[in-house]
Amino acid sequence: MRPGRLIGKIILAFAGFMAVFPLAWTAVNSLKNNVDIITRVPRLVFTPTFDNISYIIGRDSVMTGLYNSVISCGVAVLIGVMLGLPAAYAVARYPNRFAGDIQFFVLSLRFLPPVAVAIPLMVIWLQIGLYDTLPALIVTYSLLTISVIMWLAIPAFQAVPKEIEEAAFVDGYGAYSVFWRIALPVAARSLIGAVAFSFVLVWNEFLIALMLSSSNAKTLPIVASELSQQGMNVPWGILNASVVLLSLPPLLFLGVLSGFLNSVFRQKRLDARTYLCGHWCLRKKANCRCARSRCRSTSDRAMSRSPSTRSASAAATCTITPMARSAAMSCGPRWCSATKPRERSSRSAPMSAR
Repeated sequence: MRPGRLIGKIILAFAGFMAVFPLAWTAVNSLKNNVDIITRVPRLVFTPTFDNISYIIGRDSVMTGLYNSVISCGVAVLIGVMLGLPAAYAVARYPNRFAGDIQFFVLSLRFLPPVAVAIPLMVIWLQIGLYDTLPALIVTYSLLTISVIMWLAIPAFQAVPKEIEEAAFVDGYGAYSVFWRIALPVAARSLIGAVAFSFVLVWNEFLIALMLSSSNAKTLPIVASELSQQGMNVPWGILNASVVLLSLPPLLFLGVLSGFLNSVFRQKRLDARTYLCGHWCLRKKANCRCARSRCRSTSDRAMSRSPSTRSASAAATCTITPMARSAAMSCGPRWCSATKPRERSSRSAPMSAR
C-alpha cells in the first residue's frame, strides 16, 4: 500500500472516530445512573437502566415539543422544497443580468446573526397576533429553508449537462417535464444533501424558536434545555437521554428521505442519463452500444415525436446491453462506443429522396 493512501485512510478513520465517539458516549451515558456518570474515572462496566429514557418519554412537555418540532420543521422543509427547487432551476438554467444578484441576496440571508432577525420577527408576530403559534414558526423556518435549498441547489442544477435537456426539448418535452423528468432525477443525489442540511438546520435552531415561543409552540431543543438545573444537581443522565431523543428524528428523516428519493428517481435517473446516448447515436447515424447502464433505445420515441429524425433513426441502431444498473456520474458521448456510420443504401433511403 502506498504511504499516501495509508495516511489518507488513517486520517479518515480518525475523523470518523471523532465524529462517532461523542454520539456513542452520549448514548452510553443515557443508560447510566447519575452516580456512574459523575465519577472521576469513567465506569465502563455498569448496570444499564432505562429510567432516564422513560422519564423523558413520560413528560408531556417533551412530547409536545417533539410534536411542535416535527410539524414546524417538516412543513418548513416541504415549503422550501416546493419553492426553492424550481427557483434554483430557473436561476441555473435561465440566467439573466440579475442572476448573480439573486444568488447573493439568497446567500446574504445567512449573513445576519439570528438575534438580529428574531427581535423584528417577534414584534411582527406580536402585532399580527400569531406569537407563540406554529404558523409563525413555520413561516420563519420556511425563510431559512428556501434560502439554504436555493443556495445548494443552484450548483447542482448547473452541473446537469445541457445536452440532455436540449435532447428532451427536441423530443417535445416542455419546461416542466424537463425539470421533473430530466433535471430533478439527475441532480437528486445533491438535492438530497441540500434538503437534509436544511432540515438539520431548522431542527437544531434554538434562538429564533426561543424568541418566538413562550409556552404553546416550544420546540424540542427549548424543552431539552429546560431539563437542566444549576449547581451540583444537574441530571446528566436525563440530559443525555434528551440529546439522544433530539438526535433520532434527523437520522430517521435522512434515512427515509434518501431511501424514498432513490426509489422514486432511480429509474428516471437511468432514463435521463442514457437519454443523451440515444440522441447522440441518432445524430451520428452510427451503430453504438450503451454498455454503462440498463436502458432502451430512444429511436422509437424520436420517430414518434420528431419526424425530422426518422431518416436518422432509420440509419442508426442503438444496441443496449444490460451490463450495470448504476449510472455514471456524468453523461456524454463517451457513453457510446460508436462504429463506422453505415452507408445508406437506395433501399433504406426515404421515399422523398428518391
